[in-house]
Amino acid sequence: MGICLTWFAVLGKNPEIVCAELGLHKTGRRLVSPWPQIAGTELAGGWYLVQRPLYECRNDDVPGQLSAGATVLSLFVEEHVMVARLECWEDGKRLWSVFHNWQEAEEHLETDGELPAESLRFVTR
Repeated sequence: MGICLTWFAVLGKNPEIVCAELGLHKTGRRLVSPWPQIAGTELAGGWYLVQRPLYECRNDDVPGQLSAGATVLSLFVEEHVMVARLECWEDGKRLWSVFHNWQEAEEHLETDGELPAESLRFVTR
C-alpha cells in the first residue's frame, strides 16, 4: 500500500479563484492527516497548493484549465506501482514534464520540453 494522490501548486491566481475553479471552498480546518481528503494551503512566494486524492483528479485537462493566466506545477504519484509525473503548465500549455516508472527500470526517467536550468543537476538522461 502506498500514497496515491495529485497536487497542484498554482502561482498567479489567488486561492479563492483556484478553489472556485476546482469547485472547492475553504473550510479553515486543519487536517491531521491529508489522506484521503482534499487539502489546500498557501506557500511562500505566492504559490497555492491543492492536494487531492487520485480518484478526485483523473482528468488530464485540469492542469491546463487551471493554468489559464497562471503557472501550475502538477504532481501525480501512485506509490504502490512506483509511478510519478511532474509537469509545468503555463497559460493552458504544458511546458515540460518528468515521468518515472519504476516498473520500466529503477533508473527510468522520461522528460519532455525544456526543463528549468535549476532542475538539470537532478536529472540524468
